[in-house]
Amino acid sequence: MGFTYVNVTVRGMKASRDVRMLVDTGSTYIVLDTETIKELGLLETPYAVDLLLADGRKIRAKLFLAEVEVKGSRGTSLRSRAKRADAPAGGARPRNAGL
Repeated sequence: MGFTYVNVTVRGMKASRDVRMLVDTGSTYIVLDTETIKELGLLETPYAVDLLLADGRKIRAKLFLAEVEVKGSRGTSLRSRAKRADAPAGGARPRNAGL
């Protein structure tokens, strides 16, 4: 079995960027590094969540709002922030998701 990736356009208040991301159908959030969030000008929310990353690590991350586009479909999405070393440019689940 292999991995499936998709190109995702992430738009913020300042800029947009195409990001190649691993598809994880169980993900609730997309994790981006702090530098990308600042560069795009994503809107910070007052919320933070405990996340279980695809590689099994657990982190606490702030949530940001962005617009995303995948294969022509657009919508808003919550993004979580992680230190560059923690950011897999992919998905994450809430730790209490029962997995």
